[in-house]
Amino acid sequence: MMKRKAGEKAAALAFAVAVAVSTAACEKTEERGVSSDASPGSSAASTSVSAETPSPSPVAALASPSAGGDVSSAGGGIADAVDGVRVALRLCSPPTGFYKPTTVAAEPPFRADFSPQSALPELRGINAISVLLIGNEAGFSDEVGGSFALDRRGRVYAWGNRYDEWSYGGASYAKQVEGLPAVRAIAGEYALDAEGRVWFLNGKHAPYRVEDLTEPVKAIEAVGRDFVLALGRSGRLYAWKPAFDQFPKVFQELAGGVRAVFGGPYRAYWIDGQGDLKWLRDVSAIEGATPQKAERLEPPGGRKAERVFTTFLGDFVRTADGTVYAVSPADGSFVPTRLKRILRVVGTSAKAYALTADGTVFALSDDRTSLAQPVPGLTGVADIRAGWAHVLALKSDGTVWSWGSDVYGQLGRYPRFFERFARIGTTRDVQAVEFESGEVWLILRNGDVWKINRRLQVEPVLIGRGIVRVFPIKGAFLTSDGVLQLREADGECRQLVAEGGIREAVPDLNGWFIRTGQNVVLYAETGWGSYVLVKPVRFPEGRVPTVAKMFGYPVFTVLADDGSVYYRTGEEKDGAIVMERVADLPPVREWTTLDGTFFGGFCDVVRALGEDDRAYAVRVEIHFHENGRTPTYTMHARPYGANVRHLYGSLMEWSDREVVETGMTVDGDMLMPVERGARVWIGSIEDGPIDAWYYYPSEGPSAYAHVRIDAAGTLYLYGYNPFFTTDEKPGPVRRMSSGGTNN
Repeated sequence: MMKRKAGEKAAALAFAVAVAVSTAACEKTEERGVSSDASPGSSAASTSVSAETPSPSPVAALASPSAGGDVSSAGGGIADAVDGVRVALRLCSPPTGFYKPTTVAAEPPFRADFSPQSALPELRGINAISVLLIGNEAGFSDEVGGSFALDRRGRVYAWGNRYDEWSYGGASYAKQVEGLPAVRAIAGEYALDAEGRVWFLNGKHAPYRVEDLTEPVKAIEAVGRDFVLALGRSGRLYAWKPAFDQFPKVFQELAGGVRAVFGGPYRAYWIDGQGDLKWLRDVSAIEGATPQKAERLEPPGGRKAERVFTTFLGDFVRTADGTVYAVSPADGSFVPTRLKRILRVVGTSAKAYALTADGTVFALSDDRTSLAQPVPGLTGVADIRAGWAHVLALKSDGTVWSWGSDVYGQLGRYPRFFERFARIGTTRDVQAVEFESGEVWLILRNGDVWKINRRLQVEPVLIGRGIVRVFPIKGAFLTSDGVLQLREADGECRQLVAEGGIREAVPDLNGWFIRTGQNVVLYAETGWGSYVLVKPVRFPEGRVPTVAKMFGYPVFTVLADDGSVYYRTGEEKDGAIVMERVADLPPVREWTTLDGTFFGGFCDVVRALGEDDRAYAVRVEIHFHENGRTPTYTMHARPYGANVRHLYGSLMEWSDREVVETGMTVDGDMLMPVERGARVWIGSIEDGPIDAWYYYPSEGPSAYAHVRIDAAGTLYLYGYNPFFTTDEKPGPVRRMSSGGTNN
């Protein structure tokens, strides 16, 4: 009988939870369905540390878990039975034994040969730097960031990204902004040319001139999320903001007789012709129907303000005699500090820094009133700027250095996106790979589990346990003898066991769908302690198909050996979970899933490959009910490609072994894949272990990535690069070569 294949992740949470808001139809919460039909072989006994291993790591000690089919003793837990199959959830013996740490030595199965520091040239000849002032106040851990530099010839460079898609102008390294005249000043995403004209750099498209500003401008400051403050040669101060999507353009005059202007993420300041300091305590009010009135601030002792430094953590005023005060955002009062000989103060959302007159950058104390420790390895600094999560430093030699978050490529030092599969390192004896949340889990042929972290360091996870699959989000492992090991929040180990052994499992919000050795499919609802409730799974017409593969995303789905596909409808009847066959779909030989995007309709998050070599996009429809019942689902398929050899997530392999990225485009009320996208490699999806990671958060760079291992053990990565997304050690920004890509 033909073996059915479908290698893709299954959801760690129920799809109904991920789509509780219909306009956010598909969200990242998923794991892969797994099988333990084949034993991984003998277990290794030790681990060691290589150059890539950070330190000797605690790993699991050897133990002998109970055989998968033995439920005669619940081990202090509770057993339940359905369809003649007993299932038990019990404590391991001892309760922490499976995860008990110890230190053993074995050769790591991965060695990185990818240099995170690019060979591209350093960015040089710079005389000004700037950053985006976009902050994250919604609490989604979105480390937004974009960076800019102006060289001595008036050319502007940009890197990082202000948008949530890499196709919208993002760059991993400094890239010259084309279409600008000679520029003499920059402020965030704005530029001021030699003739006093203001330009919006416009990361999505070509930069354009701000036509509303007809008066020649002598200074600009970025303020708030999108505003520019422009100081005309007449002393008039203007605020301008471009139209974005449904938000209209803003243009208004704020004041006259202005001598100097200072902008920040939350507030704006200026000094008038009499030397008085004024502020707008909330720049977002500029967009209001009634313009906010500026208020006067008076430094203590009749001192006159000379400079204002604005940060994400608070603002500072330096007076003419060099005294530095912190400004209370609540009432504008002045708080004394011990900061002396300060050229500039900046601050991310987490830490403030000060540049002193001798070119040294110091981190400030927690109360931001004194200098703490100097930033190591950084001297001769002429200027500094800080975004929400990263810092730029301009050195007197014209180079730019950066540190902090690089989620958007704002450091300009690491490749954030690979447009083709790039070699990352070499592996040995890998049976399967799991790619989850930017970490690569390696399951070896001997059943050992290792993890490659975001610093490209390999760490032992479980040694000598006979593991065939891992569930990183759930902290669970399936052993070769059919036991599902669950690590609970309290650190204890619990075992889910079933008669005949568990041969395949996919997680659900409250438990696990399992397939036993007798081809019985059940749902085991697990709770705290050793509670377990087992429910039968019912297929149409009472038929129990021979299962080839199970999936949990977007809803529990079964691919049968005869090519039929069944999905959970969301209904239960007589205590049983009801399954239905996918309509409009001929027999398939491959079934693969990927996360959708936030979209006003529903998502094509499934791909299927029919026995006719046609690819199908499968639409998942969610039906909400007024009476509060659990949402129900239907699936419908439509073809989108012919002469297809294999599918994996968004990857499609044609009959000529060309593998392309299909992506997705909007088609009516659906997200449809494109039929032929960019080529990512010549070969076969079946050449070795492969996995994909799709990440579409409510904020942050939506991303997809694939890892694969070829027959020689070489590990490749394509798509978003999850490694080195932060670096707290300063390093030089690098410049993209002419005609280069984001790599």
